[in-house]
Amino acid sequence: MEILIIIIIIIIIVAVCSLWWFMILRGQKAVRAFVFLCDIENGKTELEANISSSRIDIFAATKIMDNMISSVDLVYGGSQLTMISEARRLGYNQ
Repeated sequence: MEILIIIIIIIIIVAVCSLWWFMILRGQKAVRAFVFLCDIENGKTELEANISSSRIDIFAATKIMDNMISSVDLVYGGSQLTMISEARRLGYNQ
């Protein structure tokens, strides 16, 4: 019985950690798409925008996150997926 409880606890911990990591990576993808769109808007080429957005790591993404959230709320009605779709339409490669 004790082994079963330990196994259940381990499964729950793994599930929570996996969900947390998925959300971190999704946020990073949204920030990269935001940086790509900003670069395109500022006149950079598709290649230059893709290069600069690919350099955003998890730590840099946390610094840009507030600006991205404000922009998504204002322009895309709060939908990060809509923003990512727009970036892909314009040539964003993740």
